[in-house]
Amino acid sequence: MTLSDLVCKATGPVLALGLLACPALAQDPAAARTPAPIEGTWRTLTGTEINVQPCGAEFCGTFSFIVIPPGKDADACRGMDKTAFATLILDYKNPNQALQTRSLLGLQAVSIKPTNDPNAYTANIYNAEEGKAYDVLLWTRGDRLTLGGGCLGSMCAVTQDWPRVPDRAETPDFSCG
Repeated sequence: MTLSDLVCKATGPVLALGLLACPALAQDPAAARTPAPIEGTWRTLTGTEINVQPCGAEFCGTFSFIVIPPGKDADACRGMDKTAFATLILDYKNPNQALQTRSLLGLQAVSIKPTNDPNAYTANIYNAEEGKAYDVLLWTRGDRLTLGGGCLGSMCAVTQDWPRVPDRAETPDFSCG
């Protein structure tokens, strides 16, 4: 046992030269980590929001807020009790019939892997409106997340910019259009 351990047991934390002298009470380095630029909530072109958080050595993005597209679904949404309609927000377009009854609210829709560039990532994104997944490249540019598939010869995939938005207090949630 060190002198510092003895002092900590006898008197509690001691500040010496502005440093905490009780190693057991020092801040956990993992808790003090700086969030990666990809972490946070991003709004897609349709208004749906995806919240990205660490997921082991990678990152996972979940549907944290879904906007029901205009049309008959939005009309039905406005005409129903919100809790009842929430039970209908399912993965209907999934080609795997066993997954068609899972809720989209809170569903992991994105798997993200870091690259050597701290602002660039590779990702697999599930598009629930089509029931298809796509491999894409992601770049964080301040408060924008740019998605793109890159280029092959003279053909380039369409890119999208998703703005960063504040995290919602109550998630997952949805809006009727």
